[in-house]
Amino acid sequence: MVFSDISVVACGTHSSAIELFRYCIQSFRTSSPRVHFKIHPTTQTMTENFQNHKLIENRRIEKIKSSWDCCFVSDVPLTKPISYFELEVHALGHDGIYIGVTDDTDQRMTGPIDKKRTCAYYNYSDGNYNSNPVVISRGTANLFSLEDVIGVVVDKIADRIEFYINGKYFTQGVRKVSDFKQLYAFIAVFYYNQAIETCEKYALSELNRPT
Repeated sequence: MVFSDISVVACGTHSSAIELFRYCIQSFRTSSPRVHFKIHPTTQTMTENFQNHKLIENRRIEKIKSSWDCCFVSDVPLTKPISYFELEVHALGHDGIYIGVTDDTDQRMTGPIDKKRTCAYYNYSDGNYNSNPVVISRGTANLFSLEDVIGVVVDKIADRIEFYINGKYFTQGVRKVSDFKQLYAFIAVFYYNQAIETCEKYALSELNRPT
């Protein structure tokens, strides 16, 4: 079916109307920069420490015990020219959260993550760009707050990875999109009682993107 078929389908049967609706939804999701995905544990997390997490409907991670090897990735790659997703943070007073992208679906976290395979925003109060140059550290002034929304834009056209807090531009990755293979959304949590979930709060058009 193509858009020229819409007038034909609109005059057709009830089943054709349902088919048109489904087609329009699929077309929107295909053309929209927003990526809809399910969250899945990496192989290491599943085999070693999955019992320390609660995964709810593949969209919310709840940490029930502090531990390493706590990495999750999207079930689909970020293949669009511009891919955009958001994650809402439910944690106060702790560091130990990574949000970003990786080209390694078996990524581990046993302290620092693999600098060659990941670009992520890390809420570590003493972190800085020089000590971990491909991981985006927040600095003390940007501690995650309850219900903060972290947005990630993977722009293959501009060749950059951008990070947003509550719809406001924060920074971009030191490494470029072209430095990686096929990218996936990436999440890692360390501390007990932290939770991260997918959300849709800010449209890409609302962001104050750099030129």
